[in-house]
Amino acid sequence: MSNNLRPESMERITNFELANAFIEEQVKEVRAQVGDKKVLLALSGGVDSSLVTSVCSKELQKQNKQLDTYSF
Repeated sequence: MSNNLRPESMERITNFELANAFIEEQVKEVRAQVGDKKVLLALSGGVDSSLVTSVCSKELQKQNKQLDTYSF
């Protein structure tokens, strides 16, 4: 999605199946943007960045890769 507003045509996420479909769609968009480049994900410690980290970690596990994290 190019902006933070839900398009009128997009169904509200009200169940597990819709949530999974939304995550898969977003993962595909990120893969298209990133390709085979490396990514730095800066965490604030909030819910949003923690969720993104969790999704990234699960996707990397599918490729037998590990998410490296650093704290300072």
